[in-house]
Amino acid sequence: MNQTVDSRKYYPTALALYITYFVLGIAASIMGQYKQDFAAMWDAAVLADGSYDVSGVVAVIAAIGLGRLIAFPVAGPLSDRLGRRLSALIGCALYAVFLLAVTFSPNLYVGYALAIVSGMANSFLDTSITPSCMEIFKEKGTIANIFTKLSISIAQFLLPFAISFVAVRELPFRTIFLATAALIIVDGIFLAFLPFPPFERAVKAKGAPKERMRFTPSAVVLVCLGFTTSTTFMLWLNCNQELGTLYGLADPSRIQSFYSVGIVLALFASAALLKRNVEPAKILVAYPAVALATLAAIYLIQEPVMCLAGGFLLGFFAAGGVLQLVTAVANEMFPKNRGVITSIVMIASSVANYLVVSVAGVLTRIGGTEAQQHFEISPPSGSSRKSKEENGHRDDDSSNRPKHCFESRQGQWSTIQAGIPQAGNDDNQGGNRADTHRTDKNLKCPPQSLLHRMLRFGGGVNHRRCTPASLAGEHGAG
Repeated sequence: MNQTVDSRKYYPTALALYITYFVLGIAASIMGQYKQDFAAMWDAAVLADGSYDVSGVVAVIAAIGLGRLIAFPVAGPLSDRLGRRLSALIGCALYAVFLLAVTFSPNLYVGYALAIVSGMANSFLDTSITPSCMEIFKEKGTIANIFTKLSISIAQFLLPFAISFVAVRELPFRTIFLATAALIIVDGIFLAFLPFPPFERAVKAKGAPKERMRFTPSAVVLVCLGFTTSTTFMLWLNCNQELGTLYGLADPSRIQSFYSVGIVLALFASAALLKRNVEPAKILVAYPAVALATLAAIYLIQEPVMCLAGGFLLGFFAAGGVLQLVTAVANEMFPKNRGVITSIVMIASSVANYLVVSVAGVLTRIGGTEAQQHFEISPPSGSSRKSKEENGHRDDDSSNRPKHCFESRQGQWSTIQAGIPQAGNDDNQGGNRADTHRTDKNLKCPPQSLLHRMLRFGGGVNHRRCTPASLAGEHGAG
């Protein structure tokens, strides 16, 4: 009873820590939503269709992952030696710098450096919040850590509405950045004064050899799960919208809705299972296995409905807090090195994210707009014909653009929730495109490979674009 009373005094601290993950969810996603604005600000080249070349912005977004990899080796040991508060405050300060400065950055190079700062902020928050949840909530720490994913999901659910609000009122695109910066600054001030629970330190006695972390086979498996779970949902995040179109799904943006519902339900289902004393190891075996089977089913059963069912199942079994559960279990195994083991698991996750996007880049460089043959899952010719017949003349009608699109004040098509942003008037550009590409008319964009679309246009999910912004990580997002 006394332990419960003692823990309650840290609940305001826990709330403030969850708010930092709310900010993380926005910061990890928002640059992908404003690629055209950043490209214009950084004097990018203007393409034939009137849009800006966003390749430089994509490179900047990818630097978020680089920042995570740079900071994790420092952030973990710092959290274990100097405390969770300092790690959290450094994360808040770095996010404030990024959010305040990036929309005023004079060129691509300054933007790249600030994106690295954003990734470093993510790392310091990871190595503070996961250990803090375990230490505040004790036996329920695993459940508490899973719900950090809920904070991220709420932020990424609300972000499209905020973007729409800003666009409709013709406010500067930096409005959301500055508002989020104000939130993280206020939250950081609270974290500077709120109490943090005591934590175990690995104390070295005089003359004694330095105590080392001993990696059992179970610990190695957890680190490997940090890699494989991230790979699974990264593959889906980067391809689901285009795959839906390829399979003849009338409105691919619906996949996102099923995916999001799966994530939220998984968080509560996993929490209920853990509360019933189901061993986390069983969840960590069952969930990835079902996710892998789902990917196989989507590959083999090339029907539109599989994209919707697959979106829900992969949201539930791949992105519904599995990575958070892995880090929580790893923290239980190393109570004196919680920050370090969090860093190790998240490094594995970051490497997985980086590899998926790197492979995409290689395929795109090799095949260009024809890279489709290297990666795309080609449906049977019958389903392809069916897709064309279903779309029919409707595809030629610009009034039938995807429902998740809206027209910005510059007259260019963008997306609120997911999908591929459209630039310019396709009716005016159709002649030029016909000389070089086939056209997926129901999305009004060049077909290109799935991964090429991801890198070029950032068609996305989870209310963030599927650009290398995903390198911010799914702990940062999955």
